[in-house]
Amino acid sequence: MGWGERLTRAATGPRGIRVLLGVLLTIVALKSAAEIFVFGAHVRCWDTMLLSGTSVFAVAVALALSLPRRFEHALIELRVHGALPVTAAQTNEIKADLDRAGTRMVGRAAVVVGLLVLGGFLYVLVPQFIAIWQNPASPRGFVYGLIGFFAFLTLVCSFCGYVGGAFLGRVASYGLLARRLSRPGSQLTLQPGHYDGANGLAPIGGLYLYQAFLVMFPIVWLAAWWLIIPYYDTTTCGTDVANPYLPWRMPLLILWITSVVFLYLAFVRPVLQLKRRITSERDALERVRLPEIRAEIDAIRANLATYAADDRAAQEARLSALAREHWDIEHMPTWPMDRTTVKQYFSVNAAGTVAPILLKGYDIASGGSLLSPGLARLLSGLS
Repeated sequence: MGWGERLTRAATGPRGIRVLLGVLLTIVALKSAAEIFVFGAHVRCWDTMLLSGTSVFAVAVALALSLPRRFEHALIELRVHGALPVTAAQTNEIKADLDRAGTRMVGRAAVVVGLLVLGGFLYVLVPQFIAIWQNPASPRGFVYGLIGFFAFLTLVCSFCGYVGGAFLGRVASYGLLARRLSRPGSQLTLQPGHYDGANGLAPIGGLYLYQAFLVMFPIVWLAAWWLIIPYYDTTTCGTDVANPYLPWRMPLLILWITSVVFLYLAFVRPVLQLKRRITSERDALERVRLPEIRAEIDAIRANLATYAADDRAAQEARLSALAREHWDIEHMPTWPMDRTTVKQYFSVNAAGTVAPILLKGYDIASGGSLLSPGLARLLSGLS
């Protein structure tokens, strides 16, 4: 294991996330305290983009900590319910293969997103610092302190981008499971009429929906601020710049496009791959199996009156089973998730997924708490 992989694993683990959030929240709290001291209760004069971004990042990484557990659970559920008829050892081999394939993807995504965040800060802040440095009226001590503080903030936020990119790479790597299962000759076994409403594929469909739910955090935040910035006027704050966020539109757009690419890799592509496999198998069943079922039903009904009472009951049960199989194939869903799971993540009910973690501070991955023990107990008592 190289140093890069060790860094990524440490930074994206519960302890690393706890430390990173502690540093980030401390810096943001100090900056916000200074803004409140200068501007008072005028919220528009605060750095609301940094405040909202910090909040979104904290929630997203807290939810993303459960990804490895959810991925392993999806594999186990596929095996237990017959959609992936392999042994437990073979399931572990599949997981290990995908982990190895995804390691490079995670590292590259972390570096790319981290550099994009760093480039965004440099693109916005360097011209401002040059102007401040060249202003003879600016006290040197103040300039040194200001540049030092924002340089540290830039490094911390860039490392947050590194961590966020690692999680984006991880969801993209889990998308490789769909490619493996959708290949012709794979061991995936579809089950029309399965009680999960998705031919037995609800576990993996739920995983990909959760991944899409996570990636939507940066997508929505970046898009919202890109739209808000042109109307963000700070002339009443007594500063020389009417809209300090205007230079951020280009970096935000680049990061938004990057997030959309990961949404495609983590959700759109794997779901479409599974959908093509389901559609192909349904067409084959309609072409081959449905005529066989109809022929068998006609044969049983033609001879039903000739059977003895006991045999007639068995044949009627067979008729019922054949009719059910016929119905299941005709109404076979082509998406690897059921409507209930879709509503869980992409409706007002999604608040029920986020709220427990925010209220109780649970770290799903380790069973511990992202918050301090005292604060976690306090919030747990309130929920």
